[in-house]
Amino acid sequence: WWGDKRGPYYSPGVYSGNVFPSPNNLLGKGNSVSDGVSFNPWLGSDPSQKFKLCVESCYSNMMFLPGLEASRLYRPDGSGEDQLWEPNVDSVAKDLFLDETGKSIHNDIYTRDVIDNAYLPIEGNIYKSFLSDLERWKNADGLIFDYVVAPYDWRLSLDDILNSGKKTGENISYTESTSSPYIIQELRRLAGTSKSGKVTLIAHSNGGLVVKALTDKLGTEASELIDRIVFVAVPQSGTPQAIGAILHGYNQGLPVNWFPFTFKPKTARTLAQNMSSAYNLLPSDAYFSSKGNSVTSPVIAFEEGASTDPFIDKYGKEIDTSTELHNFLLDNDGKVAFDSSDIVSPSSVNPGLLAYGENTHQALDDNWSVPVGVFVYQIAGFGEETLGTIKYWTGKTCLNSLGYICLAYGPKLEYTPELVVDGDGTVVAPSALAMSTTLPNVSRWWVDLRRYDTFFNLARKHADILEVPQLRDFIKDNILTQSVTALPNYLSVSEPPTTSEKRLRYFLHSPLA
Repeated sequence: WWGDKRGPYYSPGVYSGNVFPSPNNLLGKGNSVSDGVSFNPWLGSDPSQKFKLCVESCYSNMMFLPGLEASRLYRPDGSGEDQLWEPNVDSVAKDLFLDETGKSIHNDIYTRDVIDNAYLPIEGNIYKSFLSDLERWKNADGLIFDYVVAPYDWRLSLDDILNSGKKTGENISYTESTSSPYIIQELRRLAGTSKSGKVTLIAHSNGGLVVKALTDKLGTEASELIDRIVFVAVPQSGTPQAIGAILHGYNQGLPVNWFPFTFKPKTARTLAQNMSSAYNLLPSDAYFSSKGNSVTSPVIAFEEGASTDPFIDKYGKEIDTSTELHNFLLDNDGKVAFDSSDIVSPSSVNPGLLAYGENTHQALDDNWSVPVGVFVYQIAGFGEETLGTIKYWTGKTCLNSLGYICLAYGPKLEYTPELVVDGDGTVVAPSALAMSTTLPNVSRWWVDLRRYDTFFNLARKHADILEVPQLRDFIKDNILTQSVTALPNYLSVSEPPTTSEKRLRYFLHSPLA
């Protein structure tokens, strides 16, 4: 057996003694060899099944890793269980809080499924159509033998997610240690039954960071188990939205921001304070300058005024480097406690978890290497207003009042979110396309969400981007089966045109037409 397993497609050969089939190619098609035959290194635990030839529809099994807040979380309540996420009242969500080290204050929280739809009819479908497609691809179309949708406890660090995942019945606990971590064991099982001998990973949002950490943890085994990685709207180098969420609970209200009766921005900010995964999403050093892109727009800006002048003296009028952002986040001047009801003022952050997030990005950004023989597809949403910069300015607050009449005013720090269209509503495009395409096995694609958003289509953003049918068609036809070369509508290999003046300044490094 070839120890390096240089790809899922092998030409027929004779197995006798130590003579094994030889590697053929790695074109990525299910029927890519000239005679329509591919080699499956392992099917099951029966040694007599170890070497089998696949003669048609030799596609890979699939694993899907969802995004942040996209796996449901539960906790026993004595007579049954409480669904903590999505919360039905704000008080329930407080059971999700973590301690200063990023560990859950309750060790009996578990998951078992991802969110198909949420708060109907207010929010609507999240992964429902994609989950239906997975079933159809398996049972009706016969494109995959098996697939796994892998829920995880998105509050925790990447290490905790990959080192835990204890399954008991249908429930999976990521707060309990185990010798057989769920995600890794399921990946190995899928590879063992795959027609190609490997697995295609599809990752949405934070799931992409889990995938990067997973391949690092697997080392050379990653090349043996995985053939393709599809990153859908993954904040590879972070996104300004995370700054707003951690400091202000910005845009975090549920079911909608203007009526957050199940999850208030204050609760969101309190949860984010000790949530490791939130710090993974802060703009990293690679956000401002990496091998794949450079963003020159500031993530924070200050207007002159009594409340902002102290910040201007320290950082200038713009924060556009990772060092300045690090110092500002740790600067307690002008900040309030993270559990304060004043969500307009920025809050303090957790220094230990900030360091954790920065170290995580150091490993997963430019230092991360694509496993040998694996193809990476980066897909970014474009055209939806996305937080690009937080602008702080000096407002006023009442210092002394008599009834409804204010007798004296004082300065107060205020902020305004400045939005750009270079993103999907949460993740800015250069972060989703952060990997350099100088490698032949790395590519970039755009989904034009603004053009998709018409009278006949529901508006889709980051959380429900996989509800765009053309994107799902692209994943199936252009990536999984490679049976189609033409791109479906709304998909492109270059940035979609726009006349909006709400633009982010960034450069995607060559080669890029």
